[in-house]
Amino acid sequence: MISASENHDNIIPMKKRKKVRFRFLMPKMKFKLNLSILVLIFVFGCFLFSLGEKISDLNNMKHSVSELEKEIGELKAKNAELKRDLKLIKSEEYVERIAREQLGLVKPGEKVVVPGELSREELKENN
Repeated sequence: MISASENHDNIIPMKKRKKVRFRFLMPKMKFKLNLSILVLIFVFGCFLFSLGEKISDLNNMKHSVSELEKEIGELKAKNAELKRDLKLIKSEEYVERIAREQLGLVKPGEKVVVPGELSREELKENN
């Protein structure tokens, strides 16, 4: 052991160590770094592609919903019109009118008057 009181002349100097540079490791680290960056870029690209597909699907669904809502509005209007027509058809006035106009039916005690053309002779007789 070396005591503090002793002269440092007895100490054998060690060879100076050269600084070890890790240049031989750098290409491997760069390769690993580049590979990890490429993998991250690939994963991010896949994520963006998937996100783009989902956004496209969402837009298509919104378009479909708006078309279906428009169709629902049209069908509700047609349904309201058909309900009005049904109410009219079920009324007695409508049934009576169709019976008179299309079927030629009359109520008991009524006389049917059919307009026709009078000949010249009948016109002279009526005058």
